[in-house]
Amino acid sequence: MKSKIIKLLIPNSFRTRVILLTIFASFFTLLVTITLSYSYSKRFLTETVNNSIKQNVSILNIKLGEAIIYKDIYTMFTIVESIQKSSDYLKNVYLFDKDMNYITDALAVKQYPEKADKANFIKFPITIGDNQGVVGYIIYEINPDYIVEVAIKDSLKIGVTEIFTFIFLLIVVVFFTNLLITPMQALNEYVQKMDLSNLTEDIKLPWYSSREVRDIAKNLTDISKRLADAIDKNMEQEKKIMANAKMASIGMMSSGLAHELKNPAMTVLLLAQTLAKELDERYSKDTEYLIRETNKIVKIVNDFLEIAKPISIKKSDVKVSEIQKVLEDYIYINFSDKLELIFINNIKSDTIFTDGEKVIEILINLINNSFEAAATRVEIVFEDQGSYVLVGFRDNGFGIDEENIDKIFLPFYTTKKTGTGLGLFYIESIINALNGQINVSSDEYGTTFIIRLTKE
Repeated sequence: MKSKIIKLLIPNSFRTRVILLTIFASFFTLLVTITLSYSYSKRFLTETVNNSIKQNVSILNIKLGEAIIYKDIYTMFTIVESIQKSSDYLKNVYLFDKDMNYITDALAVKQYPEKADKANFIKFPITIGDNQGVVGYIIYEINPDYIVEVAIKDSLKIGVTEIFTFIFLLIVVVFFTNLLITPMQALNEYVQKMDLSNLTEDIKLPWYSSREVRDIAKNLTDISKRLADAIDKNMEQEKKIMANAKMASIGMMSSGLAHELKNPAMTVLLLAQTLAKELDERYSKDTEYLIRETNKIVKIVNDFLEIAKPISIKKSDVKVSEIQKVLEDYIYINFSDKLELIFINNIKSDTIFTDGEKVIEILINLINNSFEAAATRVEIVFEDQGSYVLVGFRDNGFGIDEENIDKIFLPFYTTKKTGTGLGLFYIESIINALNGQINVSSDEYGTTFIIRLTKE
């Protein structure tokens, strides 16, 4: 029950909590200040009045004493009246003889209030010289209402000053609370908008954010990036699983096709070649077409058989410079001056641990694709990236359409008139067998492949 009541009383907003706390503290401080100020002012005024009366008595002592001795009632009345009128804090002034017999008072009430609060009366003896002794008494009746009124006014003045101070303080508190909350709101907005597309984005905080908030933002960004990396790895694993499943299905298809298509196709090819020799020239175009199409069937079957085979990986220390030499020779022999190779080796040791033959096979396949895409230049870069070796491949061909870029690694997908759609699928299969990754991007200026190969 208590927790529910407290929950209802405490607002949810941090800003509102700070403002309410500041108001409460300010109000409490104001009450304490006014109370203490009133108490101090009242005590100070009382002491001031007492000191003023003592000083007044010492000044008028002789004059009043002579008036009492000579029974000069007029002088006595005039003196006490002037005392009372000159001091706002005095309610009345009474004069008595040495036997405490009433003589006069400033207001001419002609009697001394016996039942009044004696705390408001101050009694002083009137003496003349050492020989005469006490000749009378003067009693000052202090006006307590005056002291209270002055004390209240002084306290209120201080209270008004405190109110303006607290208003200024509240403005400052609101301002600095906003400075504190704004970075937290930025963090909250980032978390609300967080999805797979922006996990790696840095959190933008105001320049005045505190070190603690910046640490939270940094930790949150690091967690998001680690999460993004974990998601990417899971997606890559899923791709590998799907690729393996595809390979299994293709293997089964290839096995069946090897028996069901290759033998009949080879038979048709032999018959076509025999017919080409036996028939006259009128049928030469027909037999050439028949041989060409049969060869195409045989090639497709052979490609099926090739990718259906388990990929054997044999890793060893391979020199990148040797890979470069093989590729340079391949381009020189097959493309001559039609294709330029730019090879950049940033591996300091010039040695990587991988299957060199498979890496060369991957790059040759990509070079062939680039040439078929009208490229005149390819750039290959080897770089060391911690636990990975990065192989970058970039050409200046006509690129891949955006709607096709997600399909190029699918088996049998091709945009070429004579292609089988198995080349890039086979490349991805090799990279998966090497425990690597491949990513592709393309624009109107060419296509880029980024291959990451593990060092283990």
